[in-house]
Formats: sequence, C-alpha cells, structure tokens
Amino acid sequence: MNSKKSETFLTGHVMNLLLAVMVILVLIYLAVRLISIYYNQDVRRAADILTVIDQKISYFTGGSYTGNEMKFLVYPPKEGDWFLVSFERSFFPEKECVGRYEKCLCICQGVDCKPSSLGPISTCTHVTCPGAKACKGFNGISVEGDYISSMTAKYPEDPVKISTDYPNTFEILGQSQELKLTKSNEETKISAVR
Repeated sequence: MNSKKSETFLTGHVMNLLLAVMVILVLIYLAVRLISIYYNQDVRRAADILTVIDQKISYFTGGSYTGNEMKFLVYPPKEGDWFLVSFERSFFPEKECVGRYEKCLCICQGVDCKPSSLGPISTCTHVTCPGAKACKGFNGISVEGDYISSMTAKYPEDPVKISTDYPNTFEILGQSQELKLTKSNEETKISAVR
C-alpha cells in the first residue's frame, strides 16, 4: 500500500514539474514575441515613411501636379535617432533595393561612416546604417542635405571639436518632419524643411 501512495505522490510531483516547465516555456515564447513586435513596429513605421515618399514622388512627377515644389509631413518611429539616407548604386546596403534602381533610400536608426580623412572636419565616403532600417529603390531622385555630426575630444590637453559630414543624409527630427520635393532638370530632390 505504501508503494502505491509513493507512486501517486511521485507522479503528482512530476506532473506539477512538467506543468511548471511548460508554463515557463510559454512565458519565454510570449516575451520573445512581444520584443519582436516592439522592434518590428519601428521598422514598419520606417517602411511607411518610404511608402509615403514613394506616393508623393509618383504624384509629384506623374504629370497631374503642376508646381515645382511639394511639401508634406512624415512621422518618424518613436525611439532613437532616425535618418533618411540616399545610397548610390555601388553602395547599396546588402540585400536592399535589388533591381535596376539608381538610388536606394533608407530610413535608418542611426548612421555610421568611413571618413575620407581624419582631422577636425571629415567627410564620409561610405555611410552605413548599423541599426534597424527600411529601404526602397528609386530612380531619378536624390537627397539634398548633409547631416553633420560633432563631438568634442581632448587631444592631448585642449578640447578639439571633430565634425563629420554625412553627405546625402538628413536627420528626421521631432514628432513629425516636413519634407520637400523639388524638380531640377530630370531629377527630383527631397530635402528636410527646417
């Protein structure tokens, strides 16, 4: 009789342990899904900005619009510093803008660069998007604007201001950013209204 009680007691504890493990696994799965949804929300918002830009460019260049300039608002993702970057064909981000596009516009969370020279002022020769990004290929468009990043460094005793110029890049500021399209010969230019 004792052995039957101990078997029941042991079976009950094993079942409780298995149930606890399953609950923990489900909680881990849900946490991963929530983090994924939060991360992808910013990328979706960045992709939405590119969709709006594409729609505005189509309308602006399609013949129905008769003006030489068009302004519109975009709403950036909430977290972090976001930038609109234009890449030339030879510098397209990996696996982005595949096809016969001249330019690749990306909304990037943060930018990084390979400077052309070291010194108090340098210009990027190759801008990269180290964080989250959404990209779309375009023809006949360019980004007008240069983002300048500044920092102060002690070298060796006196503070020195170091600036880096990111060509064809501008920061999307605030809760909303007004953008402007302008026509210039065969090219449409996009810039931030400050």
